[in-house]
Amino acid sequence: MNLFTTLSDVLGNGCTATITIAQKDGIMTVGVLPGNDLVKDAAKNSIVPLNISGTPEELDEGFVSAIAEPIKKTTGLLVDMAAYERAAEEAKAKSKMEEERKAAEKTRKEQYNGYVALAETNLKEQKYRDALKCVESACKVATVLNGPC
Repeated sequence: MNLFTTLSDVLGNGCTATITIAQKDGIMTVGVLPGNDLVKDAAKNSIVPLNISGTPEELDEGFVSAIAEPIKKTTGLLVDMAAYERAAEEAKAKSKMEEERKAAEKTRKEQYNGYVALAETNLKEQKYRDALKCVESACKVATVLNGPC
């Protein structure tokens, strides 16, 4: 199998592969380090390169098959880490939105209860015009909470 076809098959979305080649005394050592710039977790820096040594002929014959499965496993891990981070960020955003929605609803309920209490006080004091304004204000707040009065 061809090197780049194999890499295309085993690299996950957003993944990279850094390849380092060294030669000494007729033996080549090739290091392949998968990465993923989408992952923010520092744990990705703990991944060590896959190093394979051999003569040029041996590497021509077996290098691609030797790297395929380990690279696929590592890039799968990196893709999963990126997906986890995205999901965690989305959950955090949704949690904040829900918290803000509940706080706004609580404020509106407090406003509604305040208008109703003031309307009742105005009725007792026979301030009918003021009581009507309070009921209208309470109705506006209730419309936001529950739909039209």
